Amino acid sequence: MIPMVTLPSSPGRAWVRAFWLTVSVCGGVSVGGLAALVGSPRWAIGGVALTGLALLVGRVCPGAMSATYALWNALALSYARVARSGLKVVCFYVLFAALFYAAGRLVSLLARGEGLKRAAGAAMALLAMVAVSPR
Repeated sequence: MIPMVTLPSSPGRAWVRAFWLTVSVCGGVSVGGLAALVGSPRWAIGGVALTGLALLVGRVCPGAMSATYALWNALALSYARVARSGLKVVCFYVLFAALFYAAGRLVSLLARGEGLKRAAGAAMALLAMVAVSPR
C-alpha cells in the first residue's frame, strides 16, 4: 500500500518541475517569515533571495530537482510508517483502556454482590467492545 503522502515514483518532467517550484516557494516563504519574526521585517528579503536561488539551482542543475524529489518520497514513506505505528498505539490504548474499565466494573459488581442482572449488563457491554475490536 502506497501512503498518500508520497508522490508518483516515476514522474514526468513537468511533475518534477512543479514539485521543485512548490518546494522553493514554500521554503522561501517559511525562511522569510521566520527571519521577519526573529529579526527585522527587512530580513524577509532573505526569503525572496532564497526562493530565487532555489529556482535558479533547479534551472541550472535539473539533477537537484530529481534528487530532492526522491528524498521527499523516502522521507514520506518513513513518516507514513512512523505515523501508522503511532496511530495504532493510540487506538489500541483507547480500546484497551475502555476494555479494562468495563472488565473492572464487571468484577466490582460481582464482588459487591449487586445482583447478576446489573453484572450481566456490564458483561454485555464488555462483550460488545470485544466484538468490535480490530482483528
